[in-house]
Amino acid sequence: MKRLLLLFGILFSLSSVAQQHPKLALINEAELAIVDGQLEKAAGIYEQLFLQKDEIWAQDLYNAAVVEMKLGSFEYAKKYLNELAKRGISLEALESVSVFEEMKSSFQWQSYTTVYNQLQEYSSKINHYTDFITDMESTFDSLQLLSFEISYIPIRTTTADSTKILFEGKTLYAIPNSELTDGLQDLLLEKIDSVQQLPERLKKLEKYNAGCNKAFEKYISFFAKNNWPYETKFNNVRAHTIANPLNLISRNLLLLPDLGSAAKDLIETKTTNQHFFRGIFKGEDSLAISNIVIKATLEGRLKPFTAIQILNYREFLNFQNFKVFELRIDQSEKCQEINGQYFVKYLPLQEELHEKYKSYESTLGIQKQEDFIKKALFMHRSLQPYSFNVRDRIEVNAFSNCETARAFMSDAEPFERIE
Repeated sequence: MKRLLLLFGILFSLSSVAQQHPKLALINEAELAIVDGQLEKAAGIYEQLFLQKDEIWAQDLYNAAVVEMKLGSFEYAKKYLNELAKRGISLEALESVSVFEEMKSSFQWQSYTTVYNQLQEYSSKINHYTDFITDMESTFDSLQLLSFEISYIPIRTTTADSTKILFEGKTLYAIPNSELTDGLQDLLLEKIDSVQQLPERLKKLEKYNAGCNKAFEKYISFFAKNNWPYETKFNNVRAHTIANPLNLISRNLLLLPDLGSAAKDLIETKTTNQHFFRGIFKGEDSLAISNIVIKATLEGRLKPFTAIQILNYREFLNFQNFKVFELRIDQSEKCQEINGQYFVKYLPLQEELHEKYKSYESTLGIQKQEDFIKKALFMHRSLQPYSFNVRDRIEVNAFSNCETARAFMSDAEPFERIE
């Protein structure tokens, strides 16, 4: 009786999960069909999953390929095998499985292995990117250590009840808190400033800034010279284990791989070297950030999907808890042009996961945007396209009709019209 109750509980749990995740329900159905020997049914389900262009796990691709092979449909199995190759599954590992091992000597399989090995180049490219990431991690660690060395750290102790100013682990100044009158507060600030101007600190600051510049150039140069391989969940597992450096650079600097020289131009107009790892819009209010980004988008210096990434660089969320937004210059509304100026609006997209991907696919329209998406997924360790949350404090234009658009434009700082 206890076993029956336990089995019922497990089946109920699986059913509940499957209802919440349609893809998982299909996978469960396919696996049950395999167990029951209904291979044609399983093949149909895997075909349905594949056509959805949703993320298919390596295990399911493998199962689908084996099912097709058992049905004698090598041509159908190839599409699943191709995806396994892109995910870094070696030919040797594949040929160790009996259903494929039986084909090793056939002309059909030997001809196909050439294609498989070519697709394996994606795996070697992943290793290339992994080397780059490791290098950037090391660079970041050294810069972070240097930043600690050049920083001053005011500490209010609880035992001595005094404020100390430290540099390189040494106490340069210590003022009892009871003596910190308004005048002494000013003195404290002067002491802090004097620490900032110490020759040894300035020398390290110069080294830090030079290192930041080098890291910046390395980052931009790498993505300008390297084509991004097809990214998959299998390959993203490696990215998911990476600590922070590239994430920090791309979020705080708003450097996305497709920006190129436009990124450098945008950044250099808004920051100095010492702010390299502190966010390029330090001191700017959110509306000013929006205006800068939207203007750059209108001028063609930023792509719309790059702009949405920039506006939400603090709010990249886990893909299970998101709202997806598209930033675009609306070409359909007659009120797009108001008094010779443009307006931009946010359009929320809230379909199911596979519908979201289709929606992005249909609205992108610009060449190489697919590669850009894959880069962003890898860099930000997210397995779904663009997971964002927009806080109210980021004032981005959202118009439901022409009247609200005109009302906003009458109060907002106008954008220059780009002919």
